Amino acid sequence: MKIKKATFTRFLFTAILILLMTLFCACGSKAEGAQDQSAPDSMPETTAAPETTAAPETTAAPETTAPETTAAPETTAAPETTAAPDDAAGEANAAWSNFQALMGAAVAEEETVKFPVEGTYTLFGVKNESYSVTSDSMDIESILILEEGGTGSMTFDEEQTSIPEWSVTEDTVQITVEDGSIATGALRNGIIELDIYGTGTMLMYFAQEGADITPYHLLTIDEIVAQMDSEGNIPDIDNGSKTAAVWNGLDASKGIHLHYDVYLESMEVLQEYDVHILDGKYYSLRKMEVNGYQDEMITFLDEGKAYNLYPDDMTGKLATETDSSVILDHPELMDSLLQDIYICKQSGYYQEETMDISGEDYATEIYPPTGLQPEGIFCFNSDGSLAFYLRSEDPESDTPGTTDAVFTIHELDDKVDVSLFDISGYTIE
Repeated sequence: MKIKKATFTRFLFTAILILLMTLFCACGSKAEGAQDQSAPDSMPETTAAPETTAAPETTAAPETTAPETTAAPETTAAPETTAAPDDAAGEANAAWSNFQALMGAAVAEEETVKFPVEGTYTLFGVKNESYSVTSDSMDIESILILEEGGTGSMTFDEEQTSIPEWSVTEDTVQITVEDGSIATGALRNGIIELDIYGTGTMLMYFAQEGADITPYHLLTIDEIVAQMDSEGNIPDIDNGSKTAAVWNGLDASKGIHLHYDVYLESMEVLQEYDVHILDGKYYSLRKMEVNGYQDEMITFLDEGKAYNLYPDDMTGKLATETDSSVILDHPELMDSLLQDIYICKQSGYYQEETMDISGEDYATEIYPPTGLQPEGIFCFNSDGSLAFYLRSEDPESDTPGTTDAVFTIHELDDKVDVSLFDISGYTIE
């Protein structure tokens, strides 16, 4: 039987997204204002755009309503944590055993406080693959309340849900929330390690007040970002979706070529992008028409230097420099579309639907909006290739958000034109 985990994966994805956004912002990527697609220095000021061709007509995604939830009782503050270096072998089980062994007779001499299973648990850490981060440094709050009689409630920031059922088998607790989502966790005397995927790689750490959390080696988010940057690593979770398959089909060693149009709904502007990525080099040509004038700009990254280039007069300027190994090793994340694909493939919470676009049906994956990421709807051709991507900050609003857009993908392959990486003909300021 497949265990439903929608609520838990949504909560965990929010935590992961905070980490990703912090990483992108720290590395100078395009987490915000991504539709501009320029290097960090702003593009030349332009006048209002003329009327453009309309985006593909689409039908609205099926409306979904969240289950009505009960408010959680008043809770105590999160246990104070101390960040300590993490390592690859620092699994919670091993850390707990090592801690007990080190304490030895001292632990035996003291009267150990035994916590009941029932009680109020506060989130103090999140583990994502090999990274464990303190919840307070991520500015997220979550309270888990297990009441007598096998019921309770759970909150995550401002979202609340009831727990109609929970049970304990030996040292394992199973929790079912209102929408039927189920997660299990290890019980460790006042601590619950909630295992979202059942693999031990994605954990949410909860503790009752007074529980001993010293065995848990947690980093602050700043320390994790610094560690990721020094290692050149990025979180890489595969949710098994068509969106993930698109990302997994990219091979940076062979090169990435991406050609698409994007219609910016709030600006009523149609832009065209031609992106080429190979050997740490990133080339993105953006074209758009402004008052009958064809405006072109190239964003070019090589060896940590990002340039804005202007083909009309063959001039350019050095916009910024970075020594971030994340950006140097993953320049594809500078592209707005590729970045959204990468972020959404981390989420285990999405819906599969069929959408009619201009009279043709497309298989779609709908990723609901969070506080940080807009709704993303990926539309696929019958061969699994990406046809359209629809981005909306607020699907219920009639007023387009600043990043609302319709992407039409023409090409996504490895046919990189390496001649474009030669910018010797430009006069660089």
